[in-house]
Amino acid sequence: MAGETFDNVLIAARGISDNAARYCQYLWGASNRLLVSLAAPSLYGVYQSLSRLEGALVVGISQSGESPDLLTVLSEAKKQGRPTLSLTNKPGSPMAQMADCHVDLGAGPELAVAATKSYTAQLAALATLSAGIAGPRKCSRRSTGSANR
Repeated sequence: MAGETFDNVLIAARGISDNAARYCQYLWGASNRLLVSLAAPSLYGVYQSLSRLEGALVVGISQSGESPDLLTVLSEAKKQGRPTLSLTNKPGSPMAQMADCHVDLGAGPELAVAATKSYTAQLAALATLSAGIAGPRKCSRRSTGSANR
């Protein structure tokens, strides 16, 4: 639900994006005094052991925005009326379409398995978002702008 305030963050990520999530956990914790937790996406899908997400902003970080387990976490957040944010390198991906707010990383096509361009863009976007968080925290508008602009 856009405009909803939050006082903690839950991040769903896999692979190299999970490293960006860990960076965000430290950055937003130290700089923004937010409790940032990393989701265990299999709990939402395979085990259907759903967390209560009161007060949380739920963030999905993914190069492709197509991982079913990550989509399940964002879907559950939506069902619980929590604001959602996605960071992907594919603005038309299911994750980008599902989230209340989206950051298009704009890193271009990945030609390597490690997705280094997307990873670097994720770190830059998370740092930029950290700098923009002040006062009452809200996910209040949908953005499709590139993080590289």
